[in-house]
Amino acid sequence: MKFVLYDWLGLNEYLFTLLNSSLNHGLLSYFFYLISILFKEFVFLIYYAAFVVYQVNNLSAQTYEKYNKVFNKAVEIGSIYSSVMVFYTLIKYTVNFPRPYCSMSNFISINNFAHERCLSSFPSAHTAMAIIVCWWVWPYVNRLGRILLIALVILVGLSRIALAMHYPADIIWSVVISLGICHIAPKISSLGIIQDKILQPIKKFIWQFVKK
Repeated sequence: MKFVLYDWLGLNEYLFTLLNSSLNHGLLSYFFYLISILFKEFVFLIYYAAFVVYQVNNLSAQTYEKYNKVFNKAVEIGSIYSSVMVFYTLIKYTVNFPRPYCSMSNFISINNFAHERCLSSFPSAHTAMAIIVCWWVWPYVNRLGRILLIALVILVGLSRIALAMHYPADIIWSVVISLGICHIAPKISSLGIIQDKILQPIKKFIWQFVKK
């Protein structure tokens, strides 16, 4: 089953070798290295925290209707991120697929592997972060903006291949898994018991505290 779904009958390693060698030329290597850094899991938390702080600082000038939309969006993205982190960690430490840099003899990379876990190739968390950003921004941009968001996801995926951290299959399956989580996680957070016992009291407290 793995040979078909993940190895793609040998095509997965072939595509990795082809892309990895093609993406590592001069400044292009450093461009992909930078892209990869910008979509680390903890860096996404910085983006999320900046969004929350900005909205809280502007809360006094907002109507309750606007606040409700912002709060719901923050909960949606927070639930997706949390679900991705938990689910991806479980998969990585259960499946234990080796990364290209420790399973391939022929690769190019400017990455420092000293603090990397070798058996965490599947799936790509960086790609998941890019999908979450895409999901977050998608409703607010026009057609050109959406094309750019798709291009961003592709660039992040390519950056992980360029750094010999993931195979193409890790990227593709990560897109599928993270999109599934983007659809499912908000439905879980919208369950009545979670809304009534946790989220609604928090939303009410924040609103009353800021409006004092």
